[in-house]
Amino acid sequence: MKIKGEEYLRLHKIMTNLSTTGVWEVLSTGGKMEDYLKDVPDEFYKKVKMYVQDLNYNFYRYSEYAGKVHDYFRYGKYGDREVEPTKKEFAEHLEFCKVHPKVKSICFAMWDRKPYDHIIWNLVKPKFEKL
Repeated sequence: MKIKGEEYLRLHKIMTNLSTTGVWEVLSTGGKMEDYLKDVPDEFYKKVKMYVQDLNYNFYRYSEYAGKVHDYFRYGKYGDREVEPTKKEFAEHLEFCKVHPKVKSICFAMWDRKPYDHIIWNLVKPKFEKL
């Protein structure tokens, strides 16, 4: 007879159910993969760690690009704007520069000084695949 303990079941669940969207969900909700993957074999951990780096890098790329578009227009190249431009002027600028609609939503959240991480995480959400 074989008895499977709690720890075995926990590790088995992680290793068989871990997917690209599962990793994305942990990261997008502010979780730490290290907490989720503690006690997982090294060869498995390395693969997940590389995927985490890819997701974080894609998040960073969107954040940096939208931030540069926003800050350059709102504050000027060297922060030399005397009068802050209007949101309408900002929208026209984004249209003129042909900024992608997905990036526009991040820029407008930045303009309104609202949280925008969730927008970026939704943009980088992967298709479901087992890891």
